[in-house]
Amino acid sequence: DLQPSAPPIYLLAAATGTWAMSEATDVGVDHVVLLKISDKATPEQLRQLKDGINSLRVIPGVVDITIGPIFGEEWMDDRRQGFDYALRVRLLSKEDLRSYQDHDLHVKVKKECIAPIIGGPPLAVDWESPLVVGERSSGPDVKGVDHIVLLKVRDETSPEKFQRLANEANSIATISGVVSVTVGPTFVEQWMDDRRQGYSYGIRVRLSSKEALHSYQDNDLHLKVKTECIVPILSSPPLAVDWESPLVIGEQQSCR
Repeated sequence: DLQPSAPPIYLLAAATGTWAMSEATDVGVDHVVLLKISDKATPEQLRQLKDGINSLRVIPGVVDITIGPIFGEEWMDDRRQGFDYALRVRLLSKEDLRSYQDHDLHVKVKKECIAPIIGGPPLAVDWESPLVVGERSSGPDVKGVDHIVLLKVRDETSPEKFQRLANEANSIATISGVVSVTVGPTFVEQWMDDRRQGYSYGIRVRLSSKEALHSYQDNDLHLKVKTECIVPILSSPPLAVDWESPLVIGEQQSCR
């Protein structure tokens, strides 16, 4: 597996519009799971899925959660690869991810809410990254959009190219409507099942709305990052999914 070095930790200072080094405490883990839902799943089962996942906010170490059906718009390329539901859990650390995976409530939700309605193996990826905050904030009652891009990269990709990708991807937090960004190599620990399906790099952009996503896709800076930093290192087309969801804050977190 490709394990490039972690990107430098930058935060955008909204007051000055400049980038500054952040403390290591800003580093967390994004845990993303993509599902193919069975045709036999009922609306009640999908409601139970959403409620069950959001109930995981009580688990220690959970920072925030989003979950929802993956959508497509006529102005978007369809890169969903058959997945139609997604969830993301932000955790404080790899240690918290392990505790989360073993927690009785998480095991119960997987068994009772996820397993009965999936129509194929889920895709699950995790990456460790600072949270780069844009100029727009998003509270628990704001129905924003999570935009996830997963990459399969060429074996010969140099550390310098990974470093540039990390730096440039983080810079998209300056685009209007972007709430936050995380970016990093996916990882698998000894205690984890490998469900990445070959995806070795992840980018997550939280946006304030579908309209903000549309503007983001057409933004010159986004197009530059895509053309100069992402396309040259790809070994196959990326997977990209979007879902609309409130940001459900972890019970032990006062802020993201």
